[in-house]
Amino acid sequence: MQRNLILCKNPDTATIIAKHGLQLSEQIDYKKGVAKGNYVFGGINYKQGNYNEAEIFYKKSLAIEKELENKDGIATTYLTLGNVSFMRGNFPESMKYYYDALKIREAMGDVAQSINLYVNIGNIYGVQGNHSEALKVYLRGIKVSEKGKNKKGVAVLKSWAGGAYSEMGNHIAAIKMKTEGLKIFEEIKDRRNTAAAHSVIGREYIALKSYDSAMAHCKLQLAIAKELDDPGELADALECVGNTLFLQSKFNEASKNYTEALKIYQQLNDKHNISDLHFMMGDLNFKQNDFAAAKTNYQKGLSLAKEINSLDAMQQGYFNLAKTDSALSDFKSAFENRGLYMAIKDSMFNTEKSKKINTMQMQYDFDKKESIARQEAKNKLRVQRIYTIGGLSVLLIVTILLIFVFRNYRKQKHANEVLTHTQNKLIATEKMAAFGIMASRVAHEIQNPLNFVNNFSEINNELVDDFLKSKTEVDKQEAAIALKENSAKINLHGKRAEAIVTELQKHIGAGTAHEFFEEK
Repeated sequence: MQRNLILCKNPDTATIIAKHGLQLSEQIDYKKGVAKGNYVFGGINYKQGNYNEAEIFYKKSLAIEKELENKDGIATTYLTLGNVSFMRGNFPESMKYYYDALKIREAMGDVAQSINLYVNIGNIYGVQGNHSEALKVYLRGIKVSEKGKNKKGVAVLKSWAGGAYSEMGNHIAAIKMKTEGLKIFEEIKDRRNTAAAHSVIGREYIALKSYDSAMAHCKLQLAIAKELDDPGELADALECVGNTLFLQSKFNEASKNYTEALKIYQQLNDKHNISDLHFMMGDLNFKQNDFAAAKTNYQKGLSLAKEINSLDAMQQGYFNLAKTDSALSDFKSAFENRGLYMAIKDSMFNTEKSKKINTMQMQYDFDKKESIARQEAKNKLRVQRIYTIGGLSVLLIVTILLIFVFRNYRKQKHANEVLTHTQNKLIATEKMAAFGIMASRVAHEIQNPLNFVNNFSEINNELVDDFLKSKTEVDKQEAAIALKENSAKINLHGKRAEAIVTELQKHIGAGTAHEFFEEK
């Protein structure tokens, strides 16, 4: 506990202590101490966001742990390397480290650590939007936990499995799974996780518009949070109650709960939740037609979203401001905020495309790994058969060897045919992948100008409505000027798309399509 306190609160002190310990271990050739020192340095850099440096130290520690054949140390370091890769967005590499750690933990019979790894692996799939695969991982983890009689692990993984069902839109299955987890938390008297379970179940009922059930769970969470004197849990419960009241149009009561939750989050300096609450309070103001107050809350939420670099929250903030500015007849600001909203949306669209490509690559890597594992299993089985035959008499050995050679010849012939078929299939797959990449790049080149054309066309429709509703010549003139400017931009980006297509056609005719993308 003291070590974690140093790492979190005083990294400089932690660095000095770790450096002294590492130097001393190296001087006396205490390898276990050297491994631990490098691991601690990795942790210091990880907590400071220096992921490249953290990876270097963790790999040094891993090399020594392997030399010492310390399975616990090897598995622990694989886990931390997986965390580093996850934070850098390298999900295939992170998945590999987690699976390597899981293999060791299961061989050791360490159910508790295996549960954490199942959660991490499922999260990787979930982050990439592959919730069905995440669910499979959580369900496998539940079976392992049940076999190991680890009730808390079963409950935790049921909660995560419920989250996967929720992401897939199956709220009934989500409630069933999360309720099963809740009952276990209550059975083992885990009050903190019981409160959290009530919170997530309440949100599922909100999604189903079953507000009475939602409120019951939110209030149970609130009661436990007060019992535990946990400010974070208390703020979350107040937010849960506020959301339920808001959706029932009980705006004054919702506002009171939001305000109480906001004060707690401010005391905790929880900028993410402070930003979210300002957006919620802005929505509440907007529903009450208090557009000035709504704009103030949206601006506060957006400011914090920029500070924590949350693209999702920034996108939401600009969208809310564009909506509010339109309600306030500030069409110029609405236009600017709408443009910023679309710019972030386009950026996130490209990021999602990259995630999908990573998912496909990760699936290919795992299929390949499983194929190699199956082949290794076959080879081991073949060796075992040879040893069995070796125990027979010489005459029987000769006879069996003759049969084996004949059978092996037939198997080898078949294997060669399968290999040839597999190679041909792989070549065809690579060609299709190449075509897919080219198609993706063409779509990417053309998508940006088309996005501008579509966006400005949508805005022009709104401006036409504004023009028709305008009561003064000044308003009409402003709308007309904006229409003219947008039409010019539509024409500009339309020609840009036409130029891209023309240039690509020239490259295709000359057989130099790849140069087109390299230039870009």
